[in-house]
Amino acid sequence: MKNKNRFLSLFTDEWQLKIAALVGAVFTWFFYDMISLEERYLTVPLEVSINETVAPLRSYPEAVKLTVRGRAEDIYLFSDEDFRAFADFSAHDVPGRYAVPISVQSLRSAELLNDIQIDTDPKFLDLAFDWKVTKQVEVTADLKGFPAPGFEVAEVRVEPAFVEISAPESVAAPIETVSTIPIPIDGSRNSFSVLAEVVIDDKTVSFTGDPIVRLYVTVSEVYVEKTFEPLPIELNHPPSGGTLSIEPQTGSLSLSGRQLLMDGLSAADVSLKVDLPELVPGESVELPVVPSVPEGTTVLQQTPQTVTITYNGEEN
Repeated sequence: MKNKNRFLSLFTDEWQLKIAALVGAVFTWFFYDMISLEERYLTVPLEVSINETVAPLRSYPEAVKLTVRGRAEDIYLFSDEDFRAFADFSAHDVPGRYAVPISVQSLRSAELLNDIQIDTDPKFLDLAFDWKVTKQVEVTADLKGFPAPGFEVAEVRVEPAFVEISAPESVAAPIETVSTIPIPIDGSRNSFSVLAEVVIDDKTVSFTGDPIVRLYVTVSEVYVEKTFEPLPIELNHPPSGGTLSIEPQTGSLSLSGRQLLMDGLSAADVSLKVDLPELVPGESVELPVVPSVPEGTTVLQQTPQTVTITYNGEEN
C-alpha cells in the first residue's frame, strides 16, 4: 500500500506546477510550429456574379491577393493558376448596398490543402447597386491633329452612328455620346475610312455589342476668297495719237480658289482690261471690262463691269 501511495503522489503532489509545465510545453510546441510556418503571396483573378437586373455603381477589383501559410515544402507546390476567387451577388436583385465574402476554390487535390491556411485580401467585397438599363448613344469621332496645309476635314461619317450601352440607371442618364479612340490625321491630303473602337472611361459602363465602328473621313482642299484692289484698268490697242480719258480708272476683283494657289497670288497676277475698237474723235463709248485671272481661280465679283472711254483725237 505504501508503494502504491508513493506512485500516486508522483501525479498528485504539486499538481498545479505540473499542469503549468504541461501547458507551457503545449504552448512551446504550438509557438514553434507557428514560427516554423512560412507565408507566400499569390494574386488570382476575381470572378464576380451579379444579378441581371442590377449593375454596380463602382468598378471592383479584377484580382485579389491570397496569403498561403504553411510549411515551405507545401506552400511552394502552389501557383496563381491553382486557385480561383469569386464573390456571388446573384441573390441580390434590387438596388442597394451589399457585402459578400470572397471565396477561394483550389484547383489542386484536396489532400494538398490539409496542412495550409489560405486568407484573402480583402475578405469581403462591398458594392452598391442601381437598376441596370440599356440605351442608344451617338458615336463621335476623336480626330487628332490637322490635315496638310491647304486641306481640311470636310465631313466625318460614322457607321453605325449609334451604339448601345449598359450601365447603372443613374450613370447612364447623362450619357448622350461616346467617342472613338483617337484617330491621327496629321498631314492628311486624301479622304480615308478606318475601323475604330468606341471607348468610355467609366468602368461601370459596358457595350452590349461589339464596340467597333467605321469612320469615313472626307479630306478636301481649302478654298478661300481674296480681293485685289485697286487695280488699274488697262487699255488694249490704244490709238497712236490723241488723248484718251477713262472713267473709272481703277477697279477691283474678288477671286476664289485653292488656298495653296491663292496664298501665292499678288495684284501683279490679275488685271482688268478693255479692248478698244476704232474710236471717233470727240465721241464717248461705253466698253466692257474683261478680267484676266490665273487658271484655277473663279471670279466672284468684279467692279466696274464697264468703263466710259472718250477719245479727244489728235491735236492740230
